[in-house]
Amino acid sequence: MDKTLLSTSSLHSAVLPGLTILLGTGGLAGGIYALQSPFDWARQFGVITKAGSTSSFEQKAFIQAIGIRNLASGASLLSLTAFWQISSLCRNSPLASIAVKRTLGISLLVGTVVALGDSLVLSRLVEDGTLSSEAEGVTSDKSKGHMFMSLPILGLALGYLLT
Repeated sequence: MDKTLLSTSSLHSAVLPGLTILLGTGGLAGGIYALQSPFDWARQFGVITKAGSTSSFEQKAFIQAIGIRNLASGASLLSLTAFWQISSLCRNSPLASIAVKRTLGISLLVGTVVALGDSLVLSRLVEDGTLSSEAEGVTSDKSKGHMFMSLPILGLALGYLLT
């Protein structure tokens, strides 16, 4: 048997869906966390908010909107992966299977842009010069973390789009 075919088959049957499920679960969990504990989530994201400030209601609403974005993104990755792996349509139709994989790839490309955008927003917040030194350090580190996370997301996207 051709080793290239075997490695591509293994990539599709275990690695890609496994990593996608992990990423989708993280998005889903992060979204739920942002809805339940918006200010704690914001700190994990890289923004230190002032819960007692006059704009805390607006901050909370914005953070929860981001939580909904993450929850929906995670749910869509999990749903598409489950459909690809479990549905009789994808099992019986190579064309349907390819269409779902390409859809996952496009979704993950969008996720890469989101991670890079999050990194850019945090980087600009640091460059603004209005943060405390503690907040600046946290935000700078989180900006780098978002940039770093865009790489495996991009890798997954390419795995779906190019194989």
